Amino acid sequence: GYSSYRGIRFAESYRQLPAWLGQGLLPSAAGAVASALPRGRRYAAQRVQKVFADSGMAFADMYFSKQALCSDDLISGLLSTPIGREERPDTSISGIRQVLSSEAPAVNKATYADIRFRLLEDMLVKVDRMSMAHSLEVRSPFLDHRLVEFALAIPPALKLRGWETKAILRDTVRGYLPRSTVQKKKQGFGVPLREWFKTGLHEMVGDYLESEPGGLPADTFDRKAVRQLVARHQKGEADYSQVIWMLLNYATWHDLYVSRSSARF
Repeated sequence: GYSSYRGIRFAESYRQLPAWLGQGLLPSAAGAVASALPRGRRYAAQRVQKVFADSGMAFADMYFSKQALCSDDLISGLLSTPIGREERPDTSISGIRQVLSSEAPAVNKATYADIRFRLLEDMLVKVDRMSMAHSLEVRSPFLDHRLVEFALAIPPALKLRGWETKAILRDTVRGYLPRSTVQKKKQGFGVPLREWFKTGLHEMVGDYLESEPGGLPADTFDRKAVRQLVARHQKGEADYSQVIWMLLNYATWHDLYVSRSSARF
């Protein structure tokens, strides 16, 4: 049901465009529109610009770009010293990339990556930890292995009917649920981080990311670059909420388990 699957279908058509249009003119035009809009109203245009840019990539690169919370260039710009990368062909990421680069149908490749990457390493981990923390026993009936195996064997054309997601599930429950429920859009568990970091959590962001000494170690992060990023977010020039969230988590962890531990010795 995620919009990313509609994005996959859109990308399949988008990549049929001439390179000068799909990889050049359209992303550039969307970027120009975003720059011309007043602050605080650029988010939709910036999102369109990224959709265009992602859709022109090879499938594997597109998938990782869509899932990434920020680009490699942005991460590098926030670090005070470059961090080298070690290629490990036997890692799970490399295995997923190999599948994504195969000739399998696009929807099937994304489904495989979502199960291996997003479901096992992200969503189910959160459910497991939070349910155990509150003494709840959680069951996920749609993850029964027989249902999963059956779903994976269904042709992609039946899973995504035109632009309609969850087509088979909607057909299955149509006779049991109200029409408004059957036609309802995907509803996730996202929180309004973009606005929180401008309002209620603004002071916390300042304490951990902008003030001295703060929680970010100066020998790892470029404090000036971090302050500039937070300022751009506050002004509405771009949505850096996911990046700020990552930095805030790291700064909190560093403050609790590195800085304070060092102070005790």
